[in-house]
Amino acid sequence: MCAFSVLAGFQNIACPTRKSFSDRAVGSLAGGSDCAGATEPENYNDHVARGWESKSVEAQQAEAAEKSSQPRPRMSTHEAAVFRESENLRLARQQVLQQLQTSRNPRHRKLMEDALADLDEKLGRLAK
Repeated sequence: MCAFSVLAGFQNIACPTRKSFSDRAVGSLAGGSDCAGATEPENYNDHVARGWESKSVEAQQAEAAEKSSQPRPRMSTHEAAVFRESENLRLARQQVLQQLQTSRNPRHRKLMEDALADLDEKLGRLAK
């Protein structure tokens, strides 16, 4: 592929010096280029840093192995229900805080502040 085609975004735009397929095949076998004066890169991946993908995968595998080697104690039905409820309240509180930060209407802000106080009260009762 010629440099003009690369710059044109691989669209079917006519290259000013485009050759026929047979000329391109002969030119590429002879080490030539599709366009006059254009040079094709030998490998499109020459300037990419190597190894970061494998390091990331290695770290993820090590982390997964570490997590699986430390089994958590099983929760009772009641403990699981309390945990789910506390997570639901925590996430609802986070959502109310986000809405409170972006709210400009005083009535909506008051509603969000009341909801936040209610969620804090429920979280406090659940923690006891």
